[in-house]
Amino acid sequence: GRIFVVFTFPMQDISARLNRVLLMLKDVTQVRALYRQTLQENKMKAVGQLAAGVAHEIRNPLGLIRNYCHLLKKSSPDDLELKTKAISMMEKAVDRSNEIIDNLLRFSRISNEKWIDVNLRQAILSILSFEELTLIKNNISVTLNCNEKITLFLVLESLEMIMINLIINAVDAMENGGEIIIDC
Repeated sequence: GRIFVVFTFPMQDISARLNRVLLMLKDVTQVRALYRQTLQENKMKAVGQLAAGVAHEIRNPLGLIRNYCHLLKKSSPDDLELKTKAISMMEKAVDRSNEIIDNLLRFSRISNEKWIDVNLRQAILSILSFEELTLIKNNISVTLNCNEKITLFLVLESLEMIMINLIINAVDAMENGGEIIIDC
């Protein structure tokens, strides 16, 4: 259950023969645990900042569902066009809410530092969806120039933290609105 960093140093005698190897072990278990704890605390702080935006984002689809339910209750039983449109809009609203919740749950998980193949465009779009309300509120548009075929092998949580910090810093730097351009 311990984590060590291993250093090896070859030791040669006067004739340049290797006759010994110096082996040093450094126990980094506590440092690694503190790093993971700090990473999790930073993620939770970011989640806290995003909670208001997420609540707003979920209320929008819920309001849509409520309005269409009201329309359906008041509509004629024979109005098939309205029923079809209402059901379609409610399904889209439910899908959008599920997407927001899935992104939030995935983002808030404790990092296992697992390296995985990640579609860069999809990862950035997911992160931008968290910041959508902040960007709109601050009159900031985002242009994403990222090929859909770019896949990277990385720790997703690290990419998320880096991108969120960059976006938050960019928003803070643009007091009067502006544009963020992300090129991949």
